[in-house]
Amino acid sequence: MLEALRNIDGLDVDIGLEILLGKRPVYLRLLRRYAREQRANLIRLDAAAAAGDREATRYLAHSLKSASGSLGVVGVQAPAFALERAVKENRSQEEVRQLSDALGTALGRVTEELLAALPDEETKTDNSRIDWVAVRRILNRLAPLLAGADTRANEVLEDRALVLEAALGPLGSDLVRHVERFEYPEAEDLLRQACATHAELTELDDLQDRP
Repeated sequence: MLEALRNIDGLDVDIGLEILLGKRPVYLRLLRRYAREQRANLIRLDAAAAAGDREATRYLAHSLKSASGSLGVVGVQAPAFALERAVKENRSQEEVRQLSDALGTALGRVTEELLAALPDEETKTDNSRIDWVAVRRILNRLAPLLAGADTRANEVLEDRALVLEAALGPLGSDLVRHVERFEYPEAEDLLRQACATHAELTELDDLQDRP
């Protein structure tokens, strides 16, 4: 799979892996999420540029620059940087629109190739096949870390995120996303929701009773 990714123009796999300390499963999962989520920014970016909304354009360019840079998507990072700088320097709307179009073209191509190279992971799993003991073990480790806003929560999920996403579905995906963004209170709320909606988690260590 990495070889297919290396063939994508504008993606530097080595940079992405270096930033993530060589953790391939994490890198692949984040690339999948990047491709899915950033495609939505194509519409937002075009709408902002068409409306002449420079602040929204700058914000989107900055977000794309940061997200792309953290994964080695240099083919999007560079035009995003150029667009953000153009807005900051108050260049003409015509130039801003041209740079926005260039960024949109690059983003559309890279995300399309990423989605083709990274098949969707199977997240819908038969409950009878889920190892709920393992799920409870993960959540029991995670709960106190979230409560204490401890960054070790991210370490707990590094190689276990897919387990939670398979067991908890969209709720699990949202929980993982909040942890990755260091949004621990939001993640803790979702963990409580998981306990309330999944009977298999009723034996979790009194999480629902915590203040």
